[in-house]
Amino acid sequence: MESLPQSDKEKWTVNKAVRTDNGLKKPVSNLLLRLITGVIIAFFTVVIACWGGLAFRFFCFCVGAAVLYEWNSIIAVLQTLRGRLCAGIGFLLPGIALLIAAPPLYVFAAFFAGLCLCYGLVRAETGARAAVFQAAGFVYAVLFPLSFVFLREGLAHGSETGLYWLLFLYSTVWASDIGAYSCGRLCGGPKLAPKISPNKTWSGAIGGAVSAILGACFFTFLLRQQSILTEGSAIMAQFMPFSLIIVLAFLLSVIAQIGDLAESVFKRHFGVKDSGRLLPGHGGIMDRIDGLLPACIVLAGLLAFTDWGFP
Repeated sequence: MESLPQSDKEKWTVNKAVRTDNGLKKPVSNLLLRLITGVIIAFFTVVIACWGGLAFRFFCFCVGAAVLYEWNSIIAVLQTLRGRLCAGIGFLLPGIALLIAAPPLYVFAAFFAGLCLCYGLVRAETGARAAVFQAAGFVYAVLFPLSFVFLREGLAHGSETGLYWLLFLYSTVWASDIGAYSCGRLCGGPKLAPKISPNKTWSGAIGGAVSAILGACFFTFLLRQQSILTEGSAIMAQFMPFSLIIVLAFLLSVIAQIGDLAESVFKRHFGVKDSGRLLPGHGGIMDRIDGLLPACIVLAGLLAFTDWGFP
């Protein structure tokens, strides 16, 4: 039998891979799967955010635990079973403190105790390099419930304001992600950081920043209209100027994109493409919060030192 040219062989292999046993193409593309999964995640996340209370704290605890599991899976070559157990026990200390709504001082004391336990025991068993990566994973995992609970429960300005700020964060960062992904695919152009993430472009970064500003402004406009209808026009005096909203949205978009690149550096260091397979079309939990988490930390920090109300 005469052999096919190499290019034809490759085409035949690709076509075979995307067909089912009856010879028909699979009905759901990866892009559509990504879209469906993203919509479901966004809907569930917003519902839990609006619900608040123990349900939201437990949700954040579960996400943090999933982050720690994925981090440990990526650095498995540096770990021992005892190291994993130390990280898990260390995570439980601040995690349980958050679940029972302990005072912030106790939560941070539990966080510090867990960090010392995680770093100290791992360093004694497997060395400094493994201990640093293990401690970094512990901090990364715990910061998710810490920062999101701080923001949602309005520890800076009250729970109702906290909900508004959390939804503002979602609107801004999700719009940034969608804009960066869409503009990058449609426009292409020069690479943003080819050695770190070959698929990211400057057009995507700019599109993400513009989309974040639009998303933040749209959410703020809807919130203000609803506030005027319920509270009257006098409440307009409490609103932040749109110029500050634009600057804040741009900052959060930049922080989110830096977080995305930072995770790419981490995964590339260990030769991993996705952090996990839990979310079809998206990868793992870490792949979904890599931009959202640093943006939340920055926003929560700003709210802790300012007198900003809701937008």
